[in-house]
Amino acid sequence: MGLKLTPVQSLLKRAESIAAATHDFARKHWQAGVCEFAKKIRFSEEAFHLVLAGGVGVLGGLVNLFFYYAHRIGETTVPAPARPRRRKWRK
Repeated sequence: MGLKLTPVQSLLKRAESIAAATHDFARKHWQAGVCEFAKKIRFSEEAFHLVLAGGVGVLGGLVNLFFYYAHRIGETTVPAPARPRRRKWRK
């Protein structure tokens, strides 16, 4: 047949050489890119606190959603007689 099969070892050697070349390229250019970015963008303390507060708010929202859906699942899986009865409030 006209197919040329390459051994697994040559494929691994080729993958290792590609990984080494990629690693060298990233190491050389990563530091220059970060330094240029740091020169252009300066965060003040207030901006840092705003970003931090935004992250805390998103995390709190995700926790809130988790407990909401956990409560809904728990409410539907408990049999009716075992659920506590809710009293109707008098007007």
